[in-house]
Amino acid sequence: MASFFGEVVTGSFRYFDDEDEDEQQEVDYRSFSVTSPPTREKKLLIVADGQLSAVYLQLVADKQKIGSLNAIGHKNSEIGTIYRGSDWTAVSCSTELQRGEYTILANTILGLTDPAATVICLTSRHISEFRGAEEERGETVVKSLKTKTFPTIDKIGRLEAPNILTGLSAGILSIAAVKGIPACLLVNYVDILTADSLSLQGFQNLHRLPVASSSSLKPATNLAAALKAVRLAASPSNLYM
Repeated sequence: MASFFGEVVTGSFRYFDDEDEDEQQEVDYRSFSVTSPPTREKKLLIVADGQLSAVYLQLVADKQKIGSLNAIGHKNSEIGTIYRGSDWTAVSCSTELQRGEYTILANTILGLTDPAATVICLTSRHISEFRGAEEERGETVVKSLKTKTFPTIDKIGRLEAPNILTGLSAGILSIAAVKGIPACLLVNYVDILTADSLSLQGFQNLHRLPVASSSSLKPATNLAAALKAVRLAASPSNLYM
C-alpha cells in the first residue's frame, strides 16, 4: 500500500509515496525480525531512521543495547539495533531498503509496542530538499509531523507542504495515523550528511518533547566529546570536531 499521512486537525496533508504497486508484484521483498524480542514497550518507542539519527541514538543509548533488527531473505543480515531503558525502547535502522519493504519493516517495529505507547521517529534530509521561507534556513532546520492523537507540539515548527518525505518514518507515521497511535516525526535538515556535532545537534530536539524529556533517556551533554569517545569522528574532513 502507499504510505499516506495527514495532519487531520489542521486540514493540511503530506503525501508519502514509498511504494509502486506494479513494482511490488515483481519483487520478492524480505521480512524482518528482532533478536531476543523484548516484552512490548508500554510507554515510549523511538525509531532512528537513517545513518545520522542512528548515530545519535548510539550516543545516547549505546550502553543499553539489547538486540538487533534483522532482514530475512536469500541472505540474512543485521540492519539495525534495539536499545531499551526502564521506560523506553529504541530502534535504529541505517540500511537502505527497497521501497516496498518500508511498510513491512514499519509493522515489525510497531509490533514492539503496546497500542497505548507513544512513538517518535527521527530522520534527516539534506537542507537542499527543504522547501520553506528563506529566513527559516540555517545550518540546520528541524521540523515535525504528528498524528492527531499525539499532543500538540509547541516548540518545534510543523513541516508544511510542499515538503515530501519517504521511507521508514513515513511508513510508521502512516500506519500510526490509521491505527490512532500517538506518533510524531522529527526531520533534521542538515548541510552535511556526515555525523558531526553540528549535523547531530537537531536531534537534541527529541528531548524537548514532554514524553521524551520525562523519560530516563537523556540527551548527550557534549556531542563532540561523545562522538570522539565512540570513534565516529575519524574523518579528516570533519570541520566541527
